[in-house]
Amino acid sequence: MWVLWAVLATALLTISAWAFATRFPVYAARVASGTFDSQTPTVDVVLPADVTLAEVLITNGDQVTSGQKVARLDQTGIHRLLHDLRRDIANTAAAVACWRTADQPSPAGKPEANTAQQACQNTKRQELLAREQLLHRRESLQRETALAVRELVLRAENTPPAIRNILMARAALERETLQSLVRDVEFELAQLVQTQEAGSLAQIVALEAQAAALQTRVIELEEIAAAPWLYAPQDGRIERLRRMPDTAARAWDVTLAQIHTASPAAYQARFVLSMSEADALRSGDPLHISLAGIPQPHNRFPAHVQSISSINVGDVAAREVLVRLSNPGPQVQAALRTLPAGTRSTMQVELPMQRLGHILGSATERLLQSF
Repeated sequence: MWVLWAVLATALLTISAWAFATRFPVYAARVASGTFDSQTPTVDVVLPADVTLAEVLITNGDQVTSGQKVARLDQTGIHRLLHDLRRDIANTAAAVACWRTADQPSPAGKPEANTAQQACQNTKRQELLAREQLLHRRESLQRETALAVRELVLRAENTPPAIRNILMARAALERETLQSLVRDVEFELAQLVQTQEAGSLAQIVALEAQAAALQTRVIELEEIAAAPWLYAPQDGRIERLRRMPDTAARAWDVTLAQIHTASPAAYQARFVLSMSEADALRSGDPLHISLAGIPQPHNRFPAHVQSISSINVGDVAAREVLVRLSNPGPQVQAALRTLPAGTRSTMQVELPMQRLGHILGSATERLLQSF
């Protein structure tokens, strides 16, 4: 009878504790940071850098199809730009040849092919002057050594033996001191030559990288010149058409217009949690996220957990949580559409309130799996 009462009491206490645990809230890992990828169905029509528009064939609100011509580019301006780029490539090649040559620089005042070559020749003249100064200093020290030693030796020949020994010792000491100075100058000269060679190599590397970038740009412009049109990348409606004069050309790519497609919007985000924190989440759990760059009061979006996967952060096992926005309303959609497709934004995630029983259940499940 006592055993039966003990079993019943234990069961009652266990059920009561579990019921209390399922209702008792625990706020574990309330806020996490992650990244948001905008997959809004808006695609940009991009005007390449340095290219001039000749004619715009669309207006705001037009419906376009994929591959449709939306603007004509100034082909004459493109060919002029190609000519300038090819000239820059030739000048860069000449400058590289100048830095590679070991010949003496051309005389000052001689006309050069371009400013890059002129800069190379000026630098080579300065380097040559610095080397000649050190060489002259070394020769002066060598002559001074020879004269000083010769003078002491001649004086020693006409003196008594006791003084002669002193003068000869002094001559040896003078020779060693001056030869030490000569060695210092030679070491300084070697360092100077090494520094100049390293500088020339750095100039060659930079110029070759510049030439490669120019050549890539030439290839891109040759393709544009062969078909001087801007095409719609996909079907949709023209929005936010930029007003640009015919002569406008920028040193960077410019978004001429945006095409809003009819495909459903998809907004996903992801963040990383430790294993213990992620065990408290399940697929479908509600969340709220806040995105950088979206002003208040619309910067709080309802979402839900889409999937949880295992990853390694360095040598530590963790969980990556994929989040999907839960059917954003019109105001939320309007706020999110300010982020162009492909935008990556930081975010803050408000994790849901967890019950003690949920956390204990996850810990028990993980403990049983370890056995």
